Amino acid sequence: MTDLIKGVKKPLRLGRGISYILLVTSKDVIHSFSIPDLGIKIDAIPGRINRIVKKCERPY
Repeated sequence: MTDLIKGVKKPLRLGRGISYILLVTSKDVIHSFSIPDLGIKIDAIPGRINRIVKKCERPY
């Protein structure tokens, strides 16, 4: 998986035991947002804010 982030300037880092809230929306069409290693998949829908809370059991 780390091979996929080589081109990313600032990879997302998450600390263990911390809860994170993701708010996802879209301006135009439906998009899908996912972080497979964390088991997160959420749709970004125009005019709607979708919310997901994730507590990390280990640092990412």
